[in-house]
Amino acid sequence: MGYSKEAERQNKALESILRGGTPEKRVMVGYNADKGEDKNGKTIESHLTKIMQEARMPWFCPECDKVMKHRLDDKMWRLFGQCFDCQIKEENKLITSLDLFARLSCMALHQTYYKMVG
Repeated sequence: MGYSKEAERQNKALESILRGGTPEKRVMVGYNADKGEDKNGKTIESHLTKIMQEARMPWFCPECDKVMKHRLDDKMWRLFGQCFDCQIKEENKLITSLDLFARLSCMALHQTYYKMVG
């Protein structure tokens, strides 16, 4: 079977650890968040930084601190800024309060009608 280069590297690292040695050091390359300054002392940042912060879904819901890992969480984050469960709770509160409002207003209408008629 053919192994990938990464699998071979991992096997060598495990062998060196088992022998008591240290595995080879690897350098991870990524985005460096350090912001430089221009001549006037203003921080230099990419024009995409703020856009990406708004578009990127966080790991945890800002309302309930639950991990947002489902597809529905992603959709609700884009639409409402919270996880699916929080959105369902909020909609249920609205529906129950609207239902209560409708019942009370209907009762008030009936009472005023009976006062006018009776």
